[in-house]
Amino acid sequence: MKRLIPVTLAAAVFLFAASQAADRYFKMKHRATGERITVPGRIGLNATLPSGWTTTPAGRQLASGDMILSGQVSPDGKLFAFTNTGYTRHQLHLVDLATEKEIATFPMEQAWSGLAWAPDGKRLFVSSGAGYTGAAVLVFDRWDKEGWHEVRGGYTLHLAARESIAVSSLVVSPNGKVLYAVNNSDNHVYAIDTHSGRGLGRLKLGDHPFSATLTKDGKTLYVTNIASAEVSVVDTSDPTALSETAKIATEAHPNDLVLSKDEKTLYVSCGNTNHVVALDIAGKRTLESINIALGPKAPAGSTPNSLAISPDGEHLYAANADNNTVAVIEIEERGKSKVEGFIPTGWYPTLVRVTPDNKRILIGSGKGVGTGPNKVKRPIDDVAPAVSFQHHGNNMNGLLSFVDAPNAKQLSAYTKQSYENSPYRDVLLESAETAAATVIPRKVGEKSPIEHILYIMKENRTYDQVLGDLPQGNGDPSLVLFGRDVTPNQHALAEQFVLFDNLYCSGEVSQDGQP
Repeated sequence: MKRLIPVTLAAAVFLFAASQAADRYFKMKHRATGERITVPGRIGLNATLPSGWTTTPAGRQLASGDMILSGQVSPDGKLFAFTNTGYTRHQLHLVDLATEKEIATFPMEQAWSGLAWAPDGKRLFVSSGAGYTGAAVLVFDRWDKEGWHEVRGGYTLHLAARESIAVSSLVVSPNGKVLYAVNNSDNHVYAIDTHSGRGLGRLKLGDHPFSATLTKDGKTLYVTNIASAEVSVVDTSDPTALSETAKIATEAHPNDLVLSKDEKTLYVSCGNTNHVVALDIAGKRTLESINIALGPKAPAGSTPNSLAISPDGEHLYAANADNNTVAVIEIEERGKSKVEGFIPTGWYPTLVRVTPDNKRILIGSGKGVGTGPNKVKRPIDDVAPAVSFQHHGNNMNGLLSFVDAPNAKQLSAYTKQSYENSPYRDVLLESAETAAATVIPRKVGEKSPIEHILYIMKENRTYDQVLGDLPQGNGDPSLVLFGRDVTPNQHALAEQFVLFDNLYCSGEVSQDGQP
């Protein structure tokens, strides 16, 4: 007989089971059974994540706000500028690379992923985010050896509708006279005079353009088009008459891109695959597709999203957001790239850069060192209990890692650690690592008595806020907002079927936490 298995509120709120207990995971005692169980949590700068992975970020760490999506080293190699653009307060950060300390911070109302230095290092251009009512591009000037200030007004995008502005990438011409702004919302690239902010020209590209890079002579701009899976090749020899000369097909969701030192090869990270695609510029074709997953059989899910090339042109670095690693790829022989190893990072690396002296790799991790319990103000307010709980988005953090460029021995150790941090094994593609008999098939192809799953979702509530009063669960009764008297049906389902009191979700927003 087929069974109908209801999935209770706990499963709706917490999606992924933490992996089986191991000594390297964060442990606690189950409140009801007394058994030691695995739960997400921080272990110093390391962490057990809700997905069952662990993080052990290499190098030296600088804490920041979440979602570090843009960052560039200054032309003189002395400063690193980056923005955090997640749930927490958006900011522009300036870091002294000699001391690896933050020397200036500018709060921003709304930021995103565009950031570029002027060639002389005296000016910074930073994109604002969607919905910001001010300038599309904010400008910051250096007025003496140490001080910086924001220039009033910033730059607008000429002819762009205010509701359709979200600048995702900024690139400055080699002579410093032209700023190219990629507007993801209206599918155009805009050329702006850097002295006056006057619009020089614009050009429509593919579907949702995202990142851009410019050749050394400033005459060709390459732009990834995320939704149309291609790279636009733009002639920028005359900024007032931009023209698209070609489109080069890529794999799904091309995001970041970087040119080889000789500018013959364009490397593109494709977020919906495990690949970095190497494109032959002259032939307008794919030269090779580099698999940067932790294993050759691993299904898509590494989410490469940021690229950097070493100054000597011998290595390509790729941030694998969902593997919590940076892949180190040897590219000295064109078309025959080789993944040499992996550097462990914080949670969800979103940025990788290399210092001009080739001695350090800078890695921005969007979700830092994990998260923890919602901060609670006790006693719970009886009139407006929700105000006693800090929204879980405010628990997020970011992390900037300074990693000395590893030699072969160090990279081997980093690679070993990267594999230890991952619960993934190729065998899991065929069979689950569980000895107990369950209604869930343990091997691919086996039948299950389950025919339907009824998924009941209660938006934006933690386990404790609803089911924390169940004595058999690993809950905290003092955090209950909607207990048995308010949610009798959810309590009955949990007691009659199954109680998922230690299932966790890695999403800090609804889109991540829902199937």
